[in-house]
Amino acid sequence: TGLVHVWDVAAEKLKARVIAHEASSCFDVRFSPKPDVFITAGEDGSVRMFDSRALEYSTVLYEKTDRFPMMRVEFNQVDSNYVSCFRRRSH
Repeated sequence: TGLVHVWDVAAEKLKARVIAHEASSCFDVRFSPKPDVFITAGEDGSVRMFDSRALEYSTVLYEKTDRFPMMRVEFNQVDSNYVSCFRRRSH
């Protein structure tokens, strides 16, 4: 499954387990320069954004119905309002 474990490193404790991509694998996780925000790339072809203050919700930034996997994501280092990503075009 697309399960992501969120850890509080300072406290050495697991903060949450988040289902980032239902019924598929999560291939990449990147943290934003902004505190508490991260994005994921999944086998389901989507990119999702999470806020660690409200992990029960996510925002789908990109989703394609052809189901080719999204392999990598990255925040722009100059302006974190921009994200880059790439997909694998075959199975």
